[in-house]
Amino acid sequence: MDIPKDKLVLILFCMLIPLFLLLLSYKVVLAVSSVTAQQGVWMNYFYYNATMPGNYTALERSHMQDVKSVLLGAKLLFEVLFFVMAILLWYLIQQQKWQDAVYYGGLATLILVGFILLGLLINFNLVFTLFHSLFFPQGNWQFAADSLLIQTFPLDYFISISLRIFGLTLGLAIAMVVVGKAACKRK
Repeated sequence: MDIPKDKLVLILFCMLIPLFLLLLSYKVVLAVSSVTAQQGVWMNYFYYNATMPGNYTALERSHMQDVKSVLLGAKLLFEVLFFVMAILLWYLIQQQKWQDAVYYGGLATLILVGFILLGLLINFNLVFTLFHSLFFPQGNWQFAADSLLIQTFPLDYFISISLRIFGLTLGLAIAMVVVGKAACKRK
C-alpha cells in the first residue's frame, strides 16, 4: 500500500505537534513565571551556566546536574522540532494542506495533553513519579520533605507550573482547532 507523501507529512506533523506545543508552552511559562531568589539561582545555573549553589547536599547537587542535562536535552529537542515543524508546515502550505494539519494537529494535541492533564488533576503524585522515573531512572530524585532542595522547589511549585504549561498547551491546541476548522470551511 502506497501512502501519498502529503498524507505522510500530515501524519508526521500531527504526531510531532503535541510535543512541540508542550515544549513551547514550557519555555513560555518558565520565561514569564516569577521565582524565589533561591529558585532564580538554580535557573541561572540551568540556563546561563552560573555556578551551582553550594549549600545543598551532594545528592541534591547530583540531582540538579541531572536536571540540567534534561533541560538542555529539552532545549535541543525544541530547536530541532522547531526546524522540522517549519519544514513540514512549509511543505503542507505548498500542498494547500496546512488547514488540515492545523486542525488535526490541534485535535491530536487536545487528546494527548487532555489525558495528561486529566492524570495530573486526578493523581498529580503518580504522574510526577512516572515523569521522574522516566527522566531520572537512577532514582536520585526523592528527598526528605525538610531537605533544602524540597524547600526550594516544593510540590506546589511543580503543581502550579505543570498546570500552567498544560493549560497553555491546551489553549494553543484549541486555537489551532478553531483556526484549522475555519480555514477548512473557506477551502
